[in-house]
Amino acid sequence: MKQKLIKTAIVFLALMVVFTILSRVIYNLGTPKVMLEKAEAMEMGPNIKGSGVVEAKKEIPVMIGTQQLVKSVNVIEGQEIKEGDILFELDEARLKKDTERKEQELKSIEQQIEADAKAREISRQSRELTISQAETDYQRTVASGNEAVEEAAEDLEAAREEYRSFMNNPESYPGRTKEEFEQKIQEKQSAYDMAVDMREENIYQAQKMLDSLNIPEVEQIPSIQMEMERQTKEEELNLLKALEEKKGKIISPTNGVISQVNVRPGNMTSGMGDIFIASASEGLILKGQFSEEQKEYLVIGKAVSISSEMFSTKELEQLGDLKIAAVGQSETGMGLEVSVLLEGNTIPVGTVFNMEIKTEKKKYSSCVPLGALHQAEPGKYFVYVLDEKKSILGDEQVARQVDVEVQYKGNRYAALEGFGNGKVIVSSTKELRNGGRVKLQEEQ
Repeated sequence: MKQKLIKTAIVFLALMVVFTILSRVIYNLGTPKVMLEKAEAMEMGPNIKGSGVVEAKKEIPVMIGTQQLVKSVNVIEGQEIKEGDILFELDEARLKKDTERKEQELKSIEQQIEADAKAREISRQSRELTISQAETDYQRTVASGNEAVEEAAEDLEAAREEYRSFMNNPESYPGRTKEEFEQKIQEKQSAYDMAVDMREENIYQAQKMLDSLNIPEVEQIPSIQMEMERQTKEEELNLLKALEEKKGKIISPTNGVISQVNVRPGNMTSGMGDIFIASASEGLILKGQFSEEQKEYLVIGKAVSISSEMFSTKELEQLGDLKIAAVGQSETGMGLEVSVLLEGNTIPVGTVFNMEIKTEKKKYSSCVPLGALHQAEPGKYFVYVLDEKKSILGDEQVARQVDVEVQYKGNRYAALEGFGNGKVIVSSTKELRNGGRVKLQEEQ
């Protein structure tokens, strides 16, 4: 019986040891394993980086000013070209027909202008003759009017002289009365007044006619329109002949990069911008793309540095002292576009550069990785540090939450205020809680 009790006690103790070991293993498996890192002093500041593409400040449109059938297109968008390179070619047969048709149109309008000029000359001569006749009529009217008035004046004066003679010597006019002579004077006065009035009226009418004929003629609209049409057709013909002389080949007027092609073989040219060339000779501009969050650092006048494995430091220095010249919304509507003027024209259009906006950096005494920083609520941050507490199992390591003030938050690190150079938990295998047991993970 005694031996049986001893065996039972041994089994019980063995089971207790096993269960204790298993419980400890399970407890350890559920404990988060953490890694620590010491807060360090470092220089921090915003890294405003982006990428940009070199563009020409000015695009030159290539247009032939007339609609023509395109035979072939020799360039594509993005292609670098030299002055004199063939951009596209026109159908020579169609070009020749258009030239002949335009010659006929020009000849026809010239004949119309010539016929109009002859008609206008006849009209001019007729007008001059009418004016000459009107001037002669005016002179005759003045002369005849003056003559009639002079005759009436002489008759009136003769009647008055006869009246005076009668009054001085009535005996010389037997049978005549005073009333008779006065009546005659009145008749002659009326005749004189009538002659004067008639002269003035006739002269007025003659002068009116002459004045109306002397009004300058307004240029006739049809003749102006025909002359304008003639000039237009002459310009069009000269353009077609110039294209014929070049055998329909349209060449580049400058060095640059093809930025837009608006013609296709078998289609007609638009008469406007058929091809656009980004010309380096007109100056270069670097356009970079940045995020909206970096807006406060994208200020006109800020210094810009660029880099590219394709160019040496000396070549980049030749582009001048680079600064932000303009800031605007990106054409895609996503982010902001920064423009930087480049000196010279040695960089090919389309070149891609890495860009960085130069900003001031500051020395911070306590910086931790962003992985150590946690946010409780907007504007409230904390970190976890390693601490110890006593338990029935002995001293245990726990995570303790420490509230912190963030001075600056970069892409990888955050600068803390008043934290010092202690160690913080930067990673954990499981989610941490304040006062929760943790186990320090050994570095591999």
